[in-house]
Amino acid sequence: MRTATLLLLQLAFVSHAWCADTPPDFSALPEQQTPIADATTERSDYNLGATGMRGWIYGDSTDDDGSREILVRVVEKGSPADGIFRKFELVTGVDGKHFSADARESLAAALEAAEASGELRLIRWRDGKERNVTLKIEVLGTYADTAPFHCPKSRKLIDNGCSYITSTFVPESIHYDCDVPRNLNALLLLATGEAGYLPQLRRYARSMTAEMGKIRDWDQAMETWTWYYGYKGLFLAEYYLRTGDRTVLPAIDNICRILARGQGFPGAWSHSLARQAHLFPGYGAVNSTGMVCLTAMALADKCGVEVNQKALADAFAFFGSFAGKGAPPYGDHPPYPDNVANGKSGGFAVALTVLDAPKSALWFSRLAASANARDLYGGHTGNFWNHLWTPIGASLAGRESFINFYKQVRHNYALMRRWDHGYVTNPDYSKRECGCARRKYGGPTWGPGAFTLFLTAPDKRLQIFGAPESIFARGGCPPRLQEAMDLYRSFQYPRCLALLGKASLT
Repeated sequence: MRTATLLLLQLAFVSHAWCADTPPDFSALPEQQTPIADATTERSDYNLGATGMRGWIYGDSTDDDGSREILVRVVEKGSPADGIFRKFELVTGVDGKHFSADARESLAAALEAAEASGELRLIRWRDGKERNVTLKIEVLGTYADTAPFHCPKSRKLIDNGCSYITSTFVPESIHYDCDVPRNLNALLLLATGEAGYLPQLRRYARSMTAEMGKIRDWDQAMETWTWYYGYKGLFLAEYYLRTGDRTVLPAIDNICRILARGQGFPGAWSHSLARQAHLFPGYGAVNSTGMVCLTAMALADKCGVEVNQKALADAFAFFGSFAGKGAPPYGDHPPYPDNVANGKSGGFAVALTVLDAPKSALWFSRLAASANARDLYGGHTGNFWNHLWTPIGASLAGRESFINFYKQVRHNYALMRRWDHGYVTNPDYSKRECGCARRKYGGPTWGPGAFTLFLTAPDKRLQIFGAPESIFARGGCPPRLQEAMDLYRSFQYPRCLALLGKASLT
């Protein structure tokens, strides 16, 4: 008897496991529904916002007009969808109505609306039957008409992102194993102006300085891609200009020397550092990394570091040459007939703003601000760069332009934002942009820094957002404050504050 019972339990377990991974029969779907692809395919599914689900949507990365349902591919344990949806079920509508247009955009709009009440009402298709179900999600409020300016919801998103970063903090780094998202996470903490993050930022900046100190010759320098030097330099320079921490200046100096020597013709950078005669090894210019290298060098110049002025001038001549002609190309190519250009319009606007070239910067910032949600979904190696640099560049086009831009694109970020406050790029989770960290749910997560940093633009605390000249910049300290600055540099904070008669130098 006991043996028979155990056998029945084993059969039940195997049967349940088989059913959980076996797609149901979709033949019961109405004829007007879009076709369901092979449900076991491992590509082209989307993060479905804060639901805790991922799903396949009919169409491609920029055109889902024909989609009328979402095939659930993943339901994360403990998420809002856990216990309500199962793998291979369908989402066929929202708020009691079937999708009548692009299912992706319809869900994104419903997510944004549901963040005001905390209830997301979906139509679930299970075994040929539909039912209205409700998912409980975090209440974030509604966007102000001026979002992200004076917007409590935008501030909540920033706070959630910072909380996610600090809660997953590990010693000597700010989350993830790739310098790009790691430095963007650090920039987000820095951009808040919160003093509580300074100890963590200081440890991170000084650990990076120690890391750069290990690069003692050109052979060692060539082992690292320009992407990492650019984003290291970007964070360290912004950090110095906010804090005046001179311990990081040697690292900034080293990065600038490496980038100047590794610059290629005609004033650009590639994935790898240029070799002899400023020629790139087997690959041409890559402006997505070059624009960050240029920004890092321009910021370093503000820090008072000795920057190779010819390298800076050559880069300015090359990158500035596209202003008034079109969007930035991939490399040393003609201008593109585009607006976002894989985030490069925004990145060029930032670099030229830091270089004090307002007319050229305005050209690219306006290109970025003209983007809509679908413009951002394209991109080389995925749409990460579009969602990172385009809004940052758009913030430099003026207040009204930035407000209108954000109204157009914020649905995208609602879909990328996970239930645990992390973010993931959509739509193709199998792409590993830059080979960086992957999470067990199956997508490359770049951390909140990449996708919430632009929300801090109205505060103008970073130079990339057009912040006022730092008191720690070259020539930025007025003579009347020099005594207070000397006290600050020598860590005599009480005397410094007493002299100033106020709470902060910055």
